Amino acid sequence: MKKLYRVIVSLDSQKRSATVQSEMHEVVWSAGVPQLGAAMKAEFQKGTQYEYQFGKEWKFTGNGLEEAYSYSINTVPILSRVKSAVKASGYNVSMDSVSKGAVIFAGIVLALMILSGIFLLVTEVLMK
Repeated sequence: MKKLYRVIVSLDSQKRSATVQSEMHEVVWSAGVPQLGAAMKAEFQKGTQYEYQFGKEWKFTGNGLEEAYSYSINTVPILSRVKSAVKASGYNVSMDSVSKGAVIFAGIVLALMILSGIFLLVTEVLMK
C-alpha cells in the first residue's frame, strides 16, 4: 500500500486571496500465495479533506508474527499550519472550487429533501 497526501496552495496576488486544496492518492496491491492471482486498487480524492486515518498490518514469518506496516495521518494540523502561514503572509483564504461545488450540491439535495417532506405532509393532510 502506498499513500500520498499533498496540499496545494493557489495564490492570487492581485486579489490577495488564496485557496488551499488537499489531494489523497492511494494505491493498494497484493499478489502471491495464498492468494492465487493479483489485485490492485487505486483511489484519488480532491478538495479540502479533514480526516484521521491509521492502519496496521501483521504478517506470519519463520520467526512468528511480525508487524508488516503501520501508519497514521491527521490532516487537520497540516491544513491548519498551511492556512495560518498563508494568512500570516497577508492573504485571505477562500474556499476552493471543488469544496464550493460540494457545498452547493449538498444545499440543493437538502432543499429537495425539505420540499419533498413538505409535499408529503401537504398531500397527507389533503387526503384526510
